[in-house]
This record gives sequence, structure tokens and C-alpha cells, in this order.
Amino acid sequence: LVAAYAESGRPWPPRASTRTTPPPPAAAQQAEHLEHICSWHAGCCNPFFVAPLPERRALVADYGHGTIAVVCLLSGSILHVISLPPHTEPCGSSALRRPLGVARSAASLYVVDGAAACVLQLDLE
Repeated sequence: LVAAYAESGRPWPPRASTRTTPPPPAAAQQAEHLEHICSWHAGCCNPFFVAPLPERRALVADYGHGTIAVVCLLSGSILHVISLPPHTEPCGSSALRRPLGVARSAASLYVVDGAAACVLQLDLE
């Protein structure tokens, strides 16, 4: 690190930053900002990441099953399961095996596959 800082012209050791934001609230204050939305006991194995959808639904990256689930946040029921066939370049020949994260735009769903080390783009239209 010393060599990297010297090469970049920055001083070593780095200066401590001056806090410009207030400290986080105490645990008791944080608890009032949390809300338990739903639970599900079957259908997902190692849910890893959630992205919100309209109409109180969410996309859940199911790491254990290698799928993406659409979950109703009111009941906790799984409305739909998205699985992908084996994909080709640039991700290799593996199917969606270990979804680590999901994001959504107006026309696409992006899935990070940890097993294939890639990002998949799915057309929602």
C-alpha cells in the first residue's frame, strides 16, 4: 500500500476523514424504522437478494434453487418462478445456478450469477 500511495502521489498513511454526517441513531431508534413485511417457509432455499416490484411484489434471488422468485409481499406466497436454460457466451455453458442479486429497469431484468461470474440481462417485454 505504501508503494501504491507513493506512486499515486497521495500521502501515507491516509488522513482520517472528518465525519460530515451525523452518527447513526441508537438501536432503539433504528427499530422503529423496521417493518416485517412477510415470511415464507417453503419454496425458496437461501433467498439472497430482493428487488421491489409494483403491486406489493418483489423479485427474490433464490441462491439455493438457482431461480428468481416473484413473491407477494402481502401473503408471502410465491407467484412465479423464473429459471433460465443453459446460456452461451459470454457466460459459458452453465445455466443460472447461483443468483446473487437482481435489478430491474423498465424493460430488463439483470441477474448476477455467482457460479458463472457474469451478469445476465433478461428482456421483460
